[in-house]
Amino acid sequence: MKKLFIIYFLILSLSTVAQQSENSEDTEEFIPTNEWKTVKEGQKIPPGLHVRLNLETGLREAKLLDNNEQQSSSNSIIPVSSETTTEEISRHNLEQAFANLDLSKDDVETDKTHEEEIRKRFRSYEELKKDFESINMKIQTDQEILIDLIDQLNKTDNNDNRKTILTDLEYYLHQYDNAILFSDLNGLDLLIDLVNSTNTAAEIRNLANLALGAAFQGNPKVQLKALQRGFIQHLLRLLNTESDDNIILRLLFTLSTLLRSFPPAQKNFLEHGGAELMVKILDQTNQNNKIAVRALTLMDDLIIEKDQALDNKQEAYKK
Repeated sequence: MKKLFIIYFLILSLSTVAQQSENSEDTEEFIPTNEWKTVKEGQKIPPGLHVRLNLETGLREAKLLDNNEQQSSSNSIIPVSSETTTEEISRHNLEQAFANLDLSKDDVETDKTHEEEIRKRFRSYEELKKDFESINMKIQTDQEILIDLIDQLNKTDNNDNRKTILTDLEYYLHQYDNAILFSDLNGLDLLIDLVNSTNTAAEIRNLANLALGAAFQGNPKVQLKALQRGFIQHLLRLLNTESDDNIILRLLFTLSTLLRSFPPAQKNFLEHGGAELMVKILDQTNQNNKIAVRALTLMDDLIIEKDQALDNKQEAYKK
């Protein structure tokens, strides 16, 4: 059933713009408010709204965006695409697909929380600079620090040293320019080699995944470099062969940061069997809800991005 669920949504997401525009011409447009409203069958939903599927009623609901709103943790409501289609979502199929999953908000620690914890462990550049200047010590620029960290990572085989280096790298690579410089210095290759090595300690492989994710996140220049160097194929192959659940979780995180908001990588992902692999992972999770949620979230993000792109094209045609 999980396989049917994923394949169903993929089919919806890859529908042509022509079909979407034909269906939208004769439908009544949904008028949003700040409260959840039921979307009538055939109604067109404007882009940029919160859209969810209420499993208790089987109906879609939508409302205006609210930056202060906390995401619902109810298991009876899930987010869905805002794109109007000619096929209705089967409540029974969705309930079956999610029957064995615990989708509570505490099931998987969010990457945003982890990022905030990392940031709290480091002081700002200006704070450190003032302290070092007060005792006449030289402080390195970010570029010098990255070059030094790459050099240390190249030379050391000590896992304690690697842990320190990778934790430092994760912090610095969240900064846009640092991540670009790191990729230009071929630092991405060092990290993927650690992730790829089965002889490397699991903790080191996890930290290398986190550093890669920090470099990819919201950085199209780094994402392009990774795409050109075949990182998607590397990650898909590792996901297909890895047996450690914790590493599978981190690999899914790294893959999602590489795909998010980067259509060329999403196309490459589909061309190399990424969707089929997600179905396989769902079938083999052995009731590991964290992996299942991560895989479903990845696919849902891709579908939503595809739908938003179609909405933007339709709006452009109207102008």
